Amino acid sequence: MLNPKPSYDLRYILLMVITTGMGPLYMGFSTAAFSPNQSYLQNYVFTDYPKNLVNFAGSFFILGGGVGSAVSGWLASTFGRRKGIILNDILSIIVSLCSCSRNLYLMLLGRLGVGICAGITTSIGPIYTSEMCPADIKGNAGT
Repeated sequence: MLNPKPSYDLRYILLMVITTGMGPLYMGFSTAAFSPNQSYLQNYVFTDYPKNLVNFAGSFFILGGGVGSAVSGWLASTFGRRKGIILNDILSIIVSLCSCSRNLYLMLLGRLGVGICAGITTSIGPIYTSEMCPADIKGNAGT
């Protein structure tokens, strides 16, 4: 007997798993891309600011991650998981542009925002994937 056609759209499930799986990639890239460049930023870009203030930029990302993880439950229950992920993606684009600024204070705000977005993504993404995947492919989707 042939297997019946699944009742779900496998393309949608695959796209959802890839999209929500990029959350940890976003967090890892944000951490790895900034740390090696910190001395360059101190010596060539933000020369007018105290070096200790430039060092805070790495810490702001970690602080933002904690805040984002704490806020993610409220965001998911208020707006829903899908809309929460979409709002977080829009915010991620805005704060990523801020973190590329040559103004140190705007960059610090951007690093804090990137951390918040990474914390939200790594909290809501796996829950959304787990809820949306059908039972027969749930293990293959990483949930």
